[in-house]
Amino acid sequence: MENTINIFKNGSTWLRADFHLHTKADKEFKFSDEENDFARQYIEQLKKQEISIGVITNHNKFDKEEFVSLKKKAKKENICLFPGVEFSLKEGIHILIVFNKKWYQGVTDNINEFLSNAFYGISNPTTPSYPNSKFDLNQTVEALDEIGHDYFIILAHVDDRSGLFDVLKGRTLDAFIQSEGFEKVLAVQKSGKLENYNQLCSLANRKLACVEGSDNAHDGIEAIGNGRTTYSKIGAFNFGALKYSLTDFKNRIVAKKKPQTKNSYIKSIAFEGGLLDGKKIDFSPELNNIIGIRGSGKSSILEIMRYTLSIPLGTKTIDKEYKDNLILYVLKSGGKIVVKIVNEHKDEYRIEKIFDQLADIYDINGNRQDVSINAIFKQPVYFGQKDLSNKDIDFETDLIHKLIGASLDMVRSKISDKKSEILSLITEIKKLKNLEELKADTEQAIKNAEHQLKLYKDKGVEEKLKQQTLFDSDITKLNEFKNTSDQYLSDLSDLIENYNYFFKQEFPDSEINNNIFIEAKSAFMQIKTEFDKLISIQTLSQTHFSNFNQVLNKLESKKENLKEEFARIKREIDLPTLNPDNFLKLNRLLQTSKFKIEEIEKSEHKRKELKKILSDKLTELNSLWHNKFKILKQEVDRINQTENKLNIEVQYKGRKDKFKNKLTQVFRGTNIRGT
Repeated sequence: MENTINIFKNGSTWLRADFHLHTKADKEFKFSDEENDFARQYIEQLKKQEISIGVITNHNKFDKEEFVSLKKKAKKENICLFPGVEFSLKEGIHILIVFNKKWYQGVTDNINEFLSNAFYGISNPTTPSYPNSKFDLNQTVEALDEIGHDYFIILAHVDDRSGLFDVLKGRTLDAFIQSEGFEKVLAVQKSGKLENYNQLCSLANRKLACVEGSDNAHDGIEAIGNGRTTYSKIGAFNFGALKYSLTDFKNRIVAKKKPQTKNSYIKSIAFEGGLLDGKKIDFSPELNNIIGIRGSGKSSILEIMRYTLSIPLGTKTIDKEYKDNLILYVLKSGGKIVVKIVNEHKDEYRIEKIFDQLADIYDINGNRQDVSINAIFKQPVYFGQKDLSNKDIDFETDLIHKLIGASLDMVRSKISDKKSEILSLITEIKKLKNLEELKADTEQAIKNAEHQLKLYKDKGVEEKLKQQTLFDSDITKLNEFKNTSDQYLSDLSDLIENYNYFFKQEFPDSEINNNIFIEAKSAFMQIKTEFDKLISIQTLSQTHFSNFNQVLNKLESKKENLKEEFARIKREIDLPTLNPDNFLKLNRLLQTSKFKIEEIEKSEHKRKELKKILSDKLTELNSLWHNKFKILKQEVDRINQTENKLNIEVQYKGRKDKFKNKLTQVFRGTNIRGT
């Protein structure tokens, strides 16, 4: 019994079903081996063909003893057999009647009682070519309903001999399908002609399930499972589950291939310690429902699952504090959760998490994986019980992004990178602000200095101090070159330091593209050679820079040696209103201001270039935003097409309120009004 339960521990599952099986109780059935070995061989063949659901339907016959024996052996192999009969209607049509267990259990064998009434006065009903019973479809249904146990009917081999379309034509066919008893017909077996099936459904005013069966009366055990296949999705080995699969056949009956689960899913959760100690829940890879009264632990399971899978609550989540406290309340200190997951690649992992500690991840072989959960399993969409009733406008955006999953990840990453580039450009442009004002001030300083120096020239001071002025000018010029050279060497040092590790690493090789990698390595080594030259250049440049400083020192020493001469000249200038030292200061100011103008003009050119680049980057960002919208619109349209109870509408740049809020923050304190 334990093995049987395990089949459905994760909910409803797809199992191969055979709705038309014959046994040696049928007179056409061929079996020549030892009689006591029949049941074993029969179940082995079902197992070999992976048939887990079978309906025993012998011609106008039900052998209770044989069926009970087969069912008992089948159960040990996780195979469920149902009692049935291939019944000959008065019209000559063969139908399959499938019964629940109450028909044969107990004192009365109700199946054989029904068959006795149906063939009363008719000789050899179980002998080929199987005489017709005295019951038409309506009478058959009445007789079955009178006994009172549940059953359903399948039309056998509808396109072949003794099938519906072989026996009936025209108005007789129409009347049969539109009769009251036809309501008990849930499926057709071996329906191969689409025209016939469409006619049948049109007359019945409903679709019927299409199922298959071996119909192995002539060929015995070896013929079981060799024909076309049917898979039924059921959640238990009982009559009700099988009948339901035929009434909901659009979702629970398929032909040819067994449906496979393609999505990742949570397989189970188990608890050690805390309020749920020893409890384990196995989940379906599809829809799961947890039903219980208030306070029974539904939210606890959901929140603990979220906590174990490291799913963040999000900014728009309601009752954050309650949800966090709930986890501690249920798990208690030292409580442990074990969650089994299966990703989209069918790889199974076990996540073990002790409360308030990092999770440990193991593969199916028990090997610990030194990775995060995101590396092996895509985070599921999470909502708490109150989250979906959230009326916050931002929640709708959050909901859409959760529904479409990772579709926007790539474009979001590009948008983030582009924003970083733009912010970096703005920072650079900000450094170059007030250039016009600075240029105007500098130009004014030049004019002022030139005007004042004219007075010194008119009084002959310029000529007397010319030598000292030229020394100051030369020293200023060389200092400008010294400062820029120093900056160059600093930048060169940073460049080498940033890429030194890269050029020191080993070049990779390839198992399948070795020749191309050898060629690539050769080209790369040329780049490395040029980089090595930079190191040599840096060393030589530092030597030359040191030499440059020595030359500058010579000039300053030369000026220092002439200071007494310069002092004598200043003393000889006897002009109370003109200070010779001011003349020298004005000359130095004039010289440095002219250099400053050159730098400002370079910065203005750079600022214009940066603004052009910024404009291009903003255009690229806008294009990425629009691309994001197109992807979002495509995903939303897909959701709208597949889900008629949910309709989502998205607008491009529709959140004007957020735009206004951002502007308010940016222009705060500037006296710019909201209007």
